[in-house]
Formats: sequence, C-alpha cells, structure tokens
Amino acid sequence: MKHTFKFLALGITVSTMALMSCGGNTEKPAQTNDSIPAETTAPQSPEGSVDEMVEFKFHYLTANIPSPMELVDALPQAGIAFNKEVLNAIENENKYNTSLQKALNFGVYSVDMAYLTTNEQFAMVKPYLNTSRNLAKSLDLAETFDKVVGNRLSQNSENKDSLKKVIDEAYYEVDNYMRNNERALAATQMLTGSWIESQYITLMLIKDEAKNDKNAMLFGKIFEQKRHLASLVSLLKEYEKEKAFKPLIDQIYELNKLYDSMKTEDASNKDFLNKLAAAVGKVRASIIK
Repeated sequence: MKHTFKFLALGITVSTMALMSCGGNTEKPAQTNDSIPAETTAPQSPEGSVDEMVEFKFHYLTANIPSPMELVDALPQAGIAFNKEVLNAIENENKYNTSLQKALNFGVYSVDMAYLTTNEQFAMVKPYLNTSRNLAKSLDLAETFDKVVGNRLSQNSENKDSLKKVIDEAYYEVDNYMRNNERALAATQMLTGSWIESQYITLMLIKDEAKNDKNAMLFGKIFEQKRHLASLVSLLKEYEKEKAFKPLIDQIYELNKLYDSMKTEDASNKDFLNKLAAAVGKVRASIIK
C-alpha cells in the first residue's frame, strides 16, 4: 500500500492535511511544455489579514503540492542506490541555535529519516529520530513528539512499514499541534527545509543518471517541482518582513527563476540537472551550515 507522510506533505500545514488519506494525492502527469496549469497558478489575495492570507495559502498548497516524501520514496523504486553522503549529519544539530535554524533543520532531518526508512537503513533511523526529537524539544514540541513515538520505535525498529507508520503519526501530531497553536511561521520554515532537502537528495542522486524506463517517472517529478516551488514562493512572500528568514527567502526566489526556466526536456538533460543540483545545493548549504 502506498504510504504518504502526512506531516511531510506540507511540512506542517493547516487542517486540510488531516483529510488526506494514504495515497490520496493523484499524480499530475508532467506537462508537455513549460506552462503552468490554471488550477496550480497562484491564487488571488482574498480580503482579510495577513494571518488569513497565510491560512488561505496553506489550504491552496495542500490542494496542489504533493508530499516532498514522494520524491525520496520513489528513489529505490527507480533503482537508485542508497547513499548516506546526501544526508545532513546528525552532528550538525549542535550548530542550530536559533528558532529559524531549528525549524528549517527539523524539516531537513524529517526527510532524511524518510529516506533512511524507505531504503531500510534501520540502524541509522534511531539516531536521526533522536536528533529530530532534540530539535522538537527546543521548539517546545517534545511532548507532542513523544505522545506518539514512546517506545514504539524500539518495537518496530526493523519493520519498514511499521516504522513509517510511527514516523507518520509522530509528525501528524506535530502538525496538529502547530495548527492549533497558530505557529504558521515555524510551520513554513519546516516546510521550506523539507522541500529543499527532498530536492537536494533527489537531484544529487539522479543528476548523472541516464533516463530509462525504470527511472523515467523521477524525471517527470523533477519537472513538476517547477509549479510546486512557485506555490511555496507565494507563501514565502507573506514572511518577507521576517529579518532572519528574509535572506533565505531571497535565495529561494533566485532558485525559483531557474526552476521557472525549466522546460520538459531540461528535466532529463544532464547539464541542466547538474546546474539545478548546484543551485539547490547552495540553498541547502545555507540551511544546514
């Protein structure tokens, strides 16, 4: 059964996420040109406060952007070998002192855990889960995190499906807590970290691969990120006054220009993919440093 990490579907989002079931997202086929379908173009601003606009855009994103987990989950299915070098080292946790760094890297480590689990690297999952728990604690989310995990990790430490379920439920609870406590800024930062990490892992592992029948769907997913990043950018515009966040937002605006220039054929062109991987890697480096 296809498994979808509800938390990672939007990092941490509004209540629409609770309505999504496993495998509920229907894949949209890669476009034959670089146009953006009408249903995925940025929505017009409704009347109301900035907070209402943020909530509106979260709803919009929930309806239009698939889980960042879908990319990393598809890698082993496409025959892409596991490579631990693409992970953010758990030792880096000690460098994250600000709420921005902690929220961004909570999203990063979440995708890393998903990548480890889908590749059945069970021995590495627990240290990464502990690192995520430490960040959750520093973000005042430890109680929510522990509510689901408890001792279930040790009981399911080498069962892929059960472990995915534990991680899924843990982040769903974090999602629910964040929504009920109106912490949209941290939610957006977590989403940003998880999206960048999913792109980084995927691009680093596929940028030099030749397209074939087994991995073709990955190249299609890379092209789809063009419109998904445009949606994320629309949300980030609501946080341009956040001084600590603004430098990263500006980097993502620049990254969006490159994604926006991508045409269908570019998604499987090695030169373009290497350029895209380098650009994503630069943004990711500023997050995990």
